[in-house]
Amino acid sequence: VHASTRYEMGRCFSDARPQGCSDDPERWEEWNRKLSTLMSSGRNFVAANNRYDARYMQFFLGRRVETVPSLCDKRLSWFPRRKE
Repeated sequence: VHASTRYEMGRCFSDARPQGCSDDPERWEEWNRKLSTLMSSGRNFVAANNRYDARYMQFFLGRRVETVPSLCDKRLSWFPRRKE
């Protein structure tokens, strides 16, 4: 999960329930539980693209969130490889 702008938007679009951003505390708690579960699995990486959002997420999750800044440099190329 990479929160590019404002992690709270996840509560609006993270499930099959009718969409919409409400101030319903249950939606916030559910979203925080989902993120915490992802973070605990060891198979997922939760990050924000700026320090503000990382600290914001950290406040609600009670866990350290890494910052991975966005990069928009069209002169660079990325060719990931992995051993099969």
